Amino acid sequence: MLNCIGEAEAMKEWAKIAIDLPDEMRNRYRLAREKSAILLGKLSTFESLLEHYQGETHRAT
Repeated sequence: MLNCIGEAEAMKEWAKIAIDLPDEMRNRYRLAREKSAILLGKLSTFESLLEHYQGETHRAT
């Protein structure tokens, strides 16, 4: 996940320098952002499930 986020950030920084990104680089940037968004969504879901499970465990004891 960090790789995708890092890739998207690097592309964004590079885009500031090179105004006209080649299509291939624009597509790679878009894909990196999509992957990181998906992975962040999954992480958020896992965190929510963990919080729920921990709450259930504490109530059972």
